[in-house]
Amino acid sequence: MRARRNTFLLVSVALGLTVAACSGPADEQPGAVKEAAQVPVAAIPPSDPPPCLLPEYDLKMVEAGPKTAEKAKLSPALVARMVRQNPRLPPLFKHYNPYWELYALDTVRCQEFRIVSYLYRHEDCCSDVYYVTFSADGKKVIDWATIANTGADGTWGATATMRTQEVRLRVTELRQESEADADAGVRDSVVTDYSVTPQGKFLRTRVDSVRSKQAARK
Repeated sequence: MRARRNTFLLVSVALGLTVAACSGPADEQPGAVKEAAQVPVAAIPPSDPPPCLLPEYDLKMVEAGPKTAEKAKLSPALVARMVRQNPRLPPLFKHYNPYWELYALDTVRCQEFRIVSYLYRHEDCCSDVYYVTFSADGKKVIDWATIANTGADGTWGATATMRTQEVRLRVTELRQESEADADAGVRDSVVTDYSVTPQGKFLRTRVDSVRSKQAARK
């Protein structure tokens, strides 16, 4: 009987360590291991699956990388086949032609779906980053979002940075528009948090937005 009781205690302690490791550092949860060890195994409910995190990129490196990564570039024939199979893909897929550049960056596999990130380069000036969620088997598009727009074209310019904060991806975009043949214009700073639900739907939250006017130089 003593041996069986010792075995039960060892299992309970090990389970307590596992719960503490999944919930956060031990120093942030005083007594968590001890309390978990005293709870019978059958009384502990199954934990929810961890949230699926959106990939984070250094956009300057991403924009430069595909120039030498031709294997990541999607052919017009492949994109046309994707559109036939998935009509809910972003509109740019439907109008894709040999003069554009579309790259598949990464695939993140989640419990119920997968996230595929794409870089779309157009008009030799600008780039867009798209995230698309597919069903677990990759056959059905669930949702998509334009995460960032960067580049420069005449009087317009934009940069963007990404930073993961807990379960959210924070994207900060700086956009500047000037009047033709002048330095006067406006500068927008937009901060948006992105996350994805367990069903593969994107959530967007505007955190901050500031517009400032720039005076023309004399």
